Amino acid sequence: MGCGAVLVSELTPQFMQPAARTTALPAPHSTLGRNMLCMTYAVVITITILVYETVIPRREASEIAVGLTLSAMTLLFLSLTAFSDPGIFPKHTRPKGPNWSYSGQAQSFRPPRVIYCRECKLLIEDYDHFCPWSGTVIGGKNLKFFHCFVSCLVLTMMYDAVLLILALADQRNDDTETSTSDSVVSAGLFSWGGSGSH
Repeated sequence: MGCGAVLVSELTPQFMQPAARTTALPAPHSTLGRNMLCMTYAVVITITILVYETVIPRREASEIAVGLTLSAMTLLFLSLTAFSDPGIFPKHTRPKGPNWSYSGQAQSFRPPRVIYCRECKLLIEDYDHFCPWSGTVIGGKNLKFFHCFVSCLVLTMMYDAVLLILALADQRNDDTETSTSDSVVSAGLFSWGGSGSH
C-alpha cells in the first residue's frame, strides 16, 4: 500500500496536491529583526535597572514591586509578540475561492485579507505591519499580544516617570529641610555667640 500511495502521488497533478506548508518558525525572521529584538530587550532591562537601582532606590517596596511587575509584563508581551505565530498563511498553487488573487512576490494565490510581508517574505493573514522593535510581522494572530506590549510599555514609562518625579520632589524637600535646619542651627549659634554670654 505504501508503494501504491507513492505511485498515485507521483501521477497526481501538482495543482491537486495539498498546499505546501511553510516551515518558517514564528519568530523574528531576519538577522535585523533578531538584532532589533535583542536591542529592545536590552533597552527595557537597562532602563529598569537604572531606574530602580540607582535613581529611586529609596521608594516604598510596594511602589518598586509595581514598577518591576510592569517591566516584567512588558518583556513578557514583547516575547509573546515576537515568538507567536502572526498568522502565517500557506502557499497555494491554485485559487481556493472566487476572491483569490495571485501574488507575484509570494508566488502564491491568496484570499483578500492575506498580505505578503516583504521583510519576512511570508504571506500573513490580517497583516497589520512589520514591527522592527519585536523583529517580526504583526498579523491577526499576534496583534493582541502587540497591543498588550505597547500598553504595558506606555504604562511602565508613565509609572517610572511619576516615581522619578516623586523621588526628585522628595530629594528636594530633604535638601530644603536640611538647609533650613542648618540655617536654624547657624542662626542659633550666631545669636548665641553674639550675645556675649560666653
